[in-house]
Parts: sequence; C-alpha cells; structure tokens
Amino acid sequence: MIIAGSYQRSIKDGKFLRRDYRDILRLIQLEAEIEKKDLLLRTHESEFKARLESEVVGLKIRLIEKQAELDKITNTLGWRLLSHYGRFKYRFLLPAWSMNLFVWSLVLCESPVL
Repeated sequence: MIIAGSYQRSIKDGKFLRRDYRDILRLIQLEAEIEKKDLLLRTHESEFKARLESEVVGLKIRLIEKQAELDKITNTLGWRLLSHYGRFKYRFLLPAWSMNLFVWSLVLCESPVL
C-alpha cells in the first residue's frame, strides 16, 4: 500500500513522532485540567450540600418553634371559647339575624305610604 509506505517513511523522518509526542503531551495536560476541575467541582458540591443541610436543619427548627407557639395559642381557654362561639354564631345567630332582616324588609315594603 502506498499509505503504509508513506507512513513508514514519515516515521523515519521523525515528523509523525514529534506530532504524536505533542498530541500525547496535550492529552496529558487536558487530563490534568479535567482532574483539577473535577476535584474543584466535587469540593463545591460538598460545600453546597453542607450549606443546604444546615438550611434544612434551621428551617426544621423554625417549624418546630412555630408549631409549639401555635399549640400554645390554640390550647388556651380564650381560643376554645372563641371556637365554640364561632360554631354557635354560624349555626344560630346569623340565620336568626337574616330572618329578622327579611321580616323587617317585608314589614317596611308593605307599610302604607302617607
């Protein structure tokens, strides 16, 4: 083959050898850069995870504090009385008030005009 013969001649001349060494050196440099950047990325990733975990812990603590405050408020006598008043108001007072307004509107509409 013509290609094989020219390759052998070029190897003898040293052209391909120098080029191969340069390519190999470049590949080694690129692999070293990739390893550096990979290490940097892993370092940043672990820092980011640690920061997120600390935020999650802080948020859980805040949630527990808020829940305790809410439980403290809802377990008071005043809260229980207001919740019973709310049920009473919507079950009895508002319907009675609505009926009263309806009756008064009928009485006012049917009264003779002077």
